[in-house]
Amino acid sequence: VGHASGSVAALVASLDRFGTEFFSTTFRQKAKQQVLPAEEFKNALQRALEAFRGFTGISPKHVVIYRDGGSEGELQLMEREEAVPAHETVVAMDPSAALTYIVVLKKIRTRYFSARGNEVGNPEPGTVVDSAVVSHFLPEFYICCQHVNQGSATPTKYQIIHDTSKLNMNTLQMLTYCQAHLYFNWPGTIRTPAVCKYASNLAKFVGTVLRGDSPQAKLGRFLYFL
Repeated sequence: VGHASGSVAALVASLDRFGTEFFSTTFRQKAKQQVLPAEEFKNALQRALEAFRGFTGISPKHVVIYRDGGSEGELQLMEREEAVPAHETVVAMDPSAALTYIVVLKKIRTRYFSARGNEVGNPEPGTVVDSAVVSHFLPEFYICCQHVNQGSATPTKYQIIHDTSKLNMNTLQMLTYCQAHLYFNWPGTIRTPAVCKYASNLAKFVGTVLRGDSPQAKLGRFLYFL
């Protein structure tokens, strides 16, 4: 959420194995700035990693970051200015830890359809496309998470721009689809991982209700912005 004096970026992280306990924090950046400022982002990620260690008693061995709001024209810049600093922050806490940095793209024109006999309709929820019609230059996949009765279903595109893990694509796809079920304000699935939707709501709340002022740190363990 932007203002003349700057905009608000938000980070929401899951803390438990079920993805139902969260930590959230915000930071400021320049107005209309698309790429996150490296130092502010590293500080926010550091707070999230410390919250995870405080909740579980151990440091995370594998961090998966869903970066919402990017564009394909800025992938190289995001890899250099966001993913690399994020990796530095993760391994500073645990040198053996791995990072997967995934850019989430919602505003796309790609559509997929399923054929049932002579009928053509929207794909079923959970449909994944990861071959033939995807990029040959970097790992990416599409997921249709929702059941759509009217109009055509719009898949969400995921591009992996940095990965030091040994997780296979199927594991990342299952994690992503499971995350779409964990948004507490909706009884079904949403288009993106729940942490992306929570972060979007938090940025809007801080930008509009708090006028960009930082919320109290003790609120970071609550979804007060829903």
